[in-house]
Amino acid sequence: MNRWPQLTLARRDAAVADPLPWAMADRRGFKITGEDDGLWLRVLDPVVALEARSYEADGDVRIAVSDPLGFAHGVYALSVRHGKATVTADIATDATSDVSMDVSALGSVYLGGVRVDTLARTGQVTSKSRDAIDILDALLAHREQPYCITHF
Repeated sequence: MNRWPQLTLARRDAAVADPLPWAMADRRGFKITGEDDGLWLRVLDPVVALEARSYEADGDVRIAVSDPLGFAHGVYALSVRHGKATVTADIATDATSDVSMDVSALGSVYLGGVRVDTLARTGQVTSKSRDAIDILDALLAHREQPYCITHF
């Protein structure tokens, strides 16, 4: 017999990394019944976007972004030092890159809600070098996952 009373509590719009289950006496009593995506991003200018965000690691990587609308298409050299990025664009058709992805994958990894490694395992981010995937994964990783309580 369970010594804890059964309680039903519905929480809407909780963060994916919600600490509530870990605060419960019996974590197995916590059940996720649904998930909703209230936040998405489409990067239009990778130089501005990548230079505007913060970073928790240092490194250098060249990212090829394909964009059927042409806004974000190109190769971007991302260099991060002490949490600050410098990005240069190379829109030449023969520009070399370390990592390739489409603009939707860039929007997903930009906010930190999914790891570059995860999208690489599903084929949405590609590279000839595992090191390049690891570098970009470390650069774009965040301790906090994005969270938006407001649907817009």
